Amino acid sequence: MAANSERAKRRGTWRTGVGLVLTVAWIVFWVLAVWGDFAASGIVKGNAALTFSEWGAFLAGVVAPIAFLWLILGYFQQGDELARNTEALRAQEEQLRLQLQETVALVREHARQAAASAQLAELEVAAYRRHEESRRALFAPDFRVAGASYSAGHDLTSLKMINTGGAAHALRFHSDDFAEGQIKPSEIIERNAAFTLYVSLDKLLQPRRGTFTISCKDIEGCDHAFAFRNENGEVVPLELPPRRP
Repeated sequence: MAANSERAKRRGTWRTGVGLVLTVAWIVFWVLAVWGDFAASGIVKGNAALTFSEWGAFLAGVVAPIAFLWLILGYFQQGDELARNTEALRAQEEQLRLQLQETVALVREHARQAAASAQLAELEVAAYRRHEESRRALFAPDFRVAGASYSAGHDLTSLKMINTGGAAHALRFHSDDFAEGQIKPSEIIERNAAFTLYVSLDKLLQPRRGTFTISCKDIEGCDHAFAFRNENGEVVPLELPPRRP
């Protein structure tokens, strides 16, 4: 584009120079023809008493070729200007097209980076959740029935239970089937430590199944609950129904 512009400028300068040279030459020619020593000057001097209209016609005849010359030069100059403008518009269009392509590529790259960032965030969240689940599983208590003893005279059943999980504290007994139950000790149960649950022997030996729950907190303060039921005088963990997908 720069080379074309330089060539157009040189053509315009050349036309302007040619126009000036021809104009000056044309004017000098007629000046010499009228007032010089040429043969035409004698004719002009012989008719010196020209009227204004004749002088006007004479000058019009002299100036008309100059005007026509500059009209032609202006036409070509305007053509060069239009060509330069067209070239500039084409260059601008090309720049806009390239900018559009760069913008599209940039948007696609941003979308790819956003998708990669979102995927990375999902992986980090999943990893964090797995870590939290593993950590909570490590700290979560887990109560198992180790044995039972019965005292008919006191109408009590002593259930020995072991905590195979993390440390537990603030143990509580909950049941709609057993009137009461006592846990000793109930303040804190360390890992692999045992505690005893005392419940009514009469309720435990009833043919109807009864359930009870032992709730507690882990060392982080999270709540846990363990459900049990009695089957023919034996206490077993309560199996929860499978979750629906």
